[in-house]
Amino acid sequence: MVSSRWSVTLTEEDVDNLHRVAPAAGRNDDYPGLHAVHMADGWVFATDSHRLHGIPDAPETSGPLAIPLRALANLPTDGPVTITVDEETVRWRVAGVDHQHPRPKTLPVGPILEKPAPHRVTIPRARLLSAVRTVGGRPKSGHRDPMKVTLSSSGRTQHTEWYLHVSGETNEKVPVTVTSPQKWLPSLTFNQAYLADALAAIHDTCVTLSAFDPLQPVFIDGADNGGDGLLAIVMPCYLRNEGIAA
Repeated sequence: MVSSRWSVTLTEEDVDNLHRVAPAAGRNDDYPGLHAVHMADGWVFATDSHRLHGIPDAPETSGPLAIPLRALANLPTDGPVTITVDEETVRWRVAGVDHQHPRPKTLPVGPILEKPAPHRVTIPRARLLSAVRTVGGRPKSGHRDPMKVTLSSSGRTQHTEWYLHVSGETNEKVPVTVTSPQKWLPSLTFNQAYLADALAAIHDTCVTLSAFDPLQPVFIDGADNGGDGLLAIVMPCYLRNEGIAA
């Protein structure tokens, strides 16, 4: 049985991991479980229900830990901090100042983090991020919906041309380099900001995108040996005007 009151000491690296996954947390505090960063089942993670960032490097705790997103700024980034947890609150003390916040409910995400791999492609991270930001910086006139970008190819060989384009715009393409395509889908469309956040959070030189099909979550993680371990999961977008999920 999990004790109703326990403590855990977070290292500087643990706190840094919380900040690294935080971009995927929900911004609406009406949903406390989504508006939080979590440590549970060996993972540090955050999700807004459309995407998830996770790192499989959580410290051992006596139970799941969730910290409200707005409280992250109060955690020290230059040394260890001991957090006391009970059924209702999380508390810590920094430089003589006590911080106490409601304890959000931790979300069950274990099965989600079992990465699939039927369709895989590896891409240099910095070049892909640059391409995503380039097309994302070209607003679509008359549209208020989130910017969408599509990763497409004209085939599935090593010499195929791969490119990103702004969904719904004509002939707006930015070339990207693919180092090892493996049975990738012809095209897949993302929320531009979600894809950019995922690529920015990963520190590896290359990233691998893995997917089942255009309607299920896409897994994005570092492809370097001994990489930093951050896994991003992003739901693809459905292009109604084209009649396909891409």
